[in-house]
Amino acid sequence: MGQSCRLGLFFLVLVIIGLTGCGKNDAPALPPAKPAVKPSAASLVPAATDLLIGMGLGDHLAAVSNFEPDRALTRDMPRVGDYQTTDWERLGALRPDFMIVQISPDRMPPGLLENAKRLNIRVINIKLDRLTDIFTTMTQLGDALSAPQTAMLASITLGRQVEAVRRRSTVQIPTLVAVGDSGQSLAGPGTYLDDLITISGGHNVASSLNNPYPSADRETLVALKPQVIIQLLPGGSAQLAEKSRQFWLSIPEIPAVRYGRVYVLTDADALLPGFNVGRLADEFNRLIHLQVPAGTQPSPTGTGQ
Repeated sequence: MGQSCRLGLFFLVLVIIGLTGCGKNDAPALPPAKPAVKPSAASLVPAATDLLIGMGLGDHLAAVSNFEPDRALTRDMPRVGDYQTTDWERLGALRPDFMIVQISPDRMPPGLLENAKRLNIRVINIKLDRLTDIFTTMTQLGDALSAPQTAMLASITLGRQVEAVRRRSTVQIPTLVAVGDSGQSLAGPGTYLDDLITISGGHNVASSLNNPYPSADRETLVALKPQVIIQLLPGGSAQLAEKSRQFWLSIPEIPAVRYGRVYVLTDADALLPGFNVGRLADEFNRLIHLQVPAGTQPSPTGTGQ
């Protein structure tokens, strides 16, 4: 603790002692302090909601997105919109202090800022494209909700999780991450998933396609030659997961398919660039480096469930 902080604390203690030492009739009793009102937020971004909950700031939430995954804390909260629509009538009734959106400035819906201003709601427009954006957004939300220290401590915790994964990832294995049930929508360069692949010990074979989320036909998938495939199907049913596995089985020329290195993740937050990325990086690392037992015939597909 700095010298000035110690002196301040010392004088504060003296003041408290002086007040408590006074006689009951020496000064009028002070009224009880009113509890501080927490700033409230309507999150139209599921990843931002995930960050707030992970940071321990879920009690600031007043409403969530139409696409909010099913979870206990937000299950009964009002749904007030998404990246295309906003329920201004409900927001007007709730009157949150902030509304969290993720919209490119050149694609801002007409009237959004004006309507928010009319209701005295401050718009927080976040960006969650890369892994580093997650930490920037945590600071941004913490500052807005008057909880900068809480955000800082949560950032340190998450940063340590990610760094622990990076430190044990000593080799790079050609890896493909698919982001839809078709298997032909991929995570390309310049995305948080691309960052997670690298941190987890993979080399993103889709980085050569020069598109953040490219589509690839069967011939391209074969040419990419991934040794590991991770397919993300958030909240996907067993039937959908099986359909995806059958798709990959139809392309046995791919090394990952031939050696049983295709994994399907159906976690509800598998595609959220939120507080879950530490756990997701750890799971990527486990699957990328999962060894097929020596002397055994590899199965056609693996499982990450």
